[in-house]
Amino acid sequence: MMMEREKNTAKKDRSNKENNHHIKIKNSISIKIIFSILFTTLIVAISITIMDYKVISKAVVNEANNILLYHVNEEANKIDKTIIRAESVVKAICIAAENIYDHDLAAQDASYIEKYVKKVEGMVKRHSEEMEDILGIYVMINPEISHNKIYEMFYLDEKGNGQLVKNNSLQSCDFNSDNPNMTWYYHPIKEGQGVWSDPYFWEPIGKELTDYVKPIYDGDILLGVVGIDIDFERFKNRILDLSIYDTCYAFLLDNDLHYVVHRIREAGNDLNQIYPKMATVFENNESKLYDYIAQDGIKKKIAFSHLTNGFVLAVGVQEKEILKGLIQIKQWVIIILLLGIIMAIFMALCISRSITKPIYKIREVLLRAGEGDFSVVCDVDQQDCEETRLLVNSFNKTMSQIKVLMHKAREANRLKSEFMSTMSHELRTPLNSIIGFTQLVLTQSKNNLPSKQIKHLQTVERNGHHLLNLINEILDISAIEAGKKDLVLETFNCVELIDEVIEIGLPLARNKQLNLVNASDAKEIFICSDRQKLLQILINLTGNAIKFTEKGNIKLEAQATLLEDGTSRINIAVSDTGIGIHQEDIQTIFEPFRQVDGSVSRKKGGTGLGLYLTQKLSLLLKGAISVRSTVNKGTTFFCSFPEEIKM
Repeated sequence: MMMEREKNTAKKDRSNKENNHHIKIKNSISIKIIFSILFTTLIVAISITIMDYKVISKAVVNEANNILLYHVNEEANKIDKTIIRAESVVKAICIAAENIYDHDLAAQDASYIEKYVKKVEGMVKRHSEEMEDILGIYVMINPEISHNKIYEMFYLDEKGNGQLVKNNSLQSCDFNSDNPNMTWYYHPIKEGQGVWSDPYFWEPIGKELTDYVKPIYDGDILLGVVGIDIDFERFKNRILDLSIYDTCYAFLLDNDLHYVVHRIREAGNDLNQIYPKMATVFENNESKLYDYIAQDGIKKKIAFSHLTNGFVLAVGVQEKEILKGLIQIKQWVIIILLLGIIMAIFMALCISRSITKPIYKIREVLLRAGEGDFSVVCDVDQQDCEETRLLVNSFNKTMSQIKVLMHKAREANRLKSEFMSTMSHELRTPLNSIIGFTQLVLTQSKNNLPSKQIKHLQTVERNGHHLLNLINEILDISAIEAGKKDLVLETFNCVELIDEVIEIGLPLARNKQLNLVNASDAKEIFICSDRQKLLQILINLTGNAIKFTEKGNIKLEAQATLLEDGTSRINIAVSDTGIGIHQEDIQTIFEPFRQVDGSVSRKKGGTGLGLYLTQKLSLLLKGAISVRSTVNKGTTFFCSFPEEIKM
């Protein structure tokens, strides 16, 4: 009954462990399948998304850049239109003034210059029709050809009403290249071509102007200059009010890259001092776009265009605004990717369920089979795929065959056990008689028999005991395998048990001149177990140690070890200095009828059942046995048992 309760408890523990392991495997399979499908889907989705996103991003960025460039070029074209028109008017007057001037007549007729001036006045009137952004046109005759008489014609149209004004406020003495007030006159003469002035404020009309002035030449003779005034405030307001984007801002630079118009920076500030890299890009004019980080840390993008007069018109905008479409695309990509992940998870769950469901069924059947129940079969779900149904049917067929084979194996094992038990009993009865009569003859007739006959009788007695031990081992193994080996629990001193083993094995050890000692440090180590079975285990291990050791020592040592859970285990080691065991043979020494070295076994004797029985008895006592060995140096067997066996 005690053995049966122990068997049921072990079966229940094994079942709980199997169920926990089953849950872990079930979760592991599902997780692996889900993650495999999800990972593959994510890789494909992310790869496609990245490729598409790169293409879309490039297209969006290019489109944003093109839009910015388009607006800059459009605004620059409007300004250039006025600039080109102003330059063309000045050039036309210059050409006409050069063509009508007759140097010979001027030299012969002192009044010719008056006639020439009137013709020029007519040309000024003719070209000075009302025009947008043009405030006035003026002509200054060179005093050197007018006999130091000042002729200045100015056609003013600041209010839309054209009128010719003759300004004679200048004196001949004012015409000096060092005179700062005459820069407008001498600058184009010095350059030998038309030049644009920096913007300036003209008080008579209360406006900010810029003018274009070009010299008039008849060969090498300077006839004067022609200039045109442009309403710079219109340009300035148009540039400052430019609103392509919410964060858009525009500015104008002169030929030397000094600020002319900017909503924050003052006119005259040098771009080279503030943003030298930007200035280099503007000067090289290789690219019409420039990305930079402003002093406030905001990323910005600038598009620029060079005007006809050499000025630079630039439009900047915050990068996040110009790429607002790209940000929206990013958001949509993330949403689509998340939806794809959700769909992938759903598909993975469905596929995982369809794959793992039959595996779980097979696992359940295997668990039941592990408990000895081979009557259970897997149900075939018609909704499963064909391969799954074939797998389940094949498994059921295999389990049916295993069931038949297990039944035959159990029956064969039962018959074997019965045969071994019967034969052992049948052999042990006459064998005991033979041993008993042999001992009787040796005792009563020892002095009457020749020494040769006495040796023969002693050989009979010795072989009889050997055969009896073999029969007893076979009976013990049969009883353990049949579950008929009950435990008789008692509390005893393990150190005293080792002393008893040494006393039993000491005669054999002395015959081989071996030292057999108890190496335990403690004198008392108590254990609650089956004393007779533990004694048999130690006798078997000690007997093997004596058998395979030719010289040296054999030590038995016991010690108690406290575990983390508060329980204790009793560890016993049996070590020798014998021939040792090869590492590749250690795994097989506990198999029945298995001998490591046949030649040694034949020389030393033995059947290969001792260690097999020792391991079975150790498991019966809830213990474990292991071995560590080095060839030609010795072997140590380690046994570990609970301090108390709980039934």
